[in-house]
Amino acid sequence: MMKNNIHLGILLTLLSALSYAVQTAIVKHLGGTVSTPVIVFIQSAVCFVLISAVIMSKGTQNAVRLMKTAHPVIHIFRTFFSLGISYFLFYSVKFIPLVDAVLLANTAPLMVPLIMFLFMSVKINHKLWIPLLIGFSGVVLILNPDPQVFHSASLLALAAGVCMASSIILIREAKNDSGITNAFYYFLFSLPISGLGAAFFWTPLSIKILIPLIIIGLLFFIVQFSVTYALKNVNAQTVVSLYLSNIIFAAIIGMLIWSTPMTWGIISGICLTIIGAIFTIRAQSQTRDIKVEKHG
Repeated sequence: MMKNNIHLGILLTLLSALSYAVQTAIVKHLGGTVSTPVIVFIQSAVCFVLISAVIMSKGTQNAVRLMKTAHPVIHIFRTFFSLGISYFLFYSVKFIPLVDAVLLANTAPLMVPLIMFLFMSVKINHKLWIPLLIGFSGVVLILNPDPQVFHSASLLALAAGVCMASSIILIREAKNDSGITNAFYYFLFSLPISGLGAAFFWTPLSIKILIPLIIIGLLFFIVQFSVTYALKNVNAQTVVSLYLSNIIFAAIIGMLIWSTPMTWGIISGICLTIIGAIFTIRAQSQTRDIKVEKHG
């Protein structure tokens, strides 16, 4: 692997992380002007048009190959969980600080082993307990469960993390499909599903509102597409670890735009959650490598 390819992979991952933070910030800026189902539908529509254009640009033969999948049912279930990420995150960020919402949604690496244990009977590696404890300690600091300051929207952001973890697990199950194929089926299925939800909340959209909604869709496409190509240059462990930088980007954006105070409690929570997530990712990656060697 060429050194410049590694640098490209890192840059693409950081671009994806930054796009995710900016996209969520725009949703927060819109506030209650547009309902969450409408935002998610426009996002899905923009992304479906873009991914279709990308696939068609590959030529007819490659386009047909990219649209083939042996896992249609997995893609349908993954779509529901991935839509859940947007629904829960976009609703919660309207009520809590940007950095809190983004951090809680990024607890997915901590949630994956727990979900696999509860629903797939996969035992939790003993090496994961300390990283999980560190990570969830950070979550507790961010949630700050004091009746006077706690906001129920924080639980919705945490639900986005559960949905993200479930989506990651399902993508692993469809590992034979390329990143572009995964993205295509997500946007294909999300369009009618999100459209049905948006129909109940639809109101006429002015150009002033439509432009930021389209930008949200463009940014989400960059989020997905950048990660897909980053994975061609660096390993998944590096990508997932670096992607957590969106929490730092969200903290900076929050301070610059909404003057969100960064207390030592919040800073400690961010650090503990990121450290716990990174070590959880590393421990899981090492476990998979050992299994491959044993079966090799």
